[in-house]
Amino acid sequence: SKPTQKGVSLSIDSFLKLNTFLSIIDSSQLNDSLLLDHNKRISLVSFKNKLRIDIREFYIDSNGLSKPTKKGVSISFDDFDNLKNSVSLIFSQLSGQDKATPKIKTS
Repeated sequence: SKPTQKGVSLSIDSFLKLNTFLSIIDSSQLNDSLLLDHNKRISLVSFKNKLRIDIREFYIDSNGLSKPTKKGVSISFDDFDNLKNSVSLIFSQLSGQDKATPKIKTS
């Protein structure tokens, strides 16, 4: 299926940074958002009385305040565990490769 316009993509550098944040998120010690790159953040949010992990793009409004966009993903801790397993697999495939031209198998 085709991705929606509300998804968020990560550069290889942001993806590698996300990998280093996994232990922080795992222990639920994330008190504030962490910057993945100049306009993407990862944070813990409460939705319907449940904690979720939110990876979202932000923009600067006319008053100079940082505001969230619709582009992002909010996932449960169970889904995040699945993501971590995928991240570990992809991270191992990226090891030793030129970050500018990653060769990740998609099937």
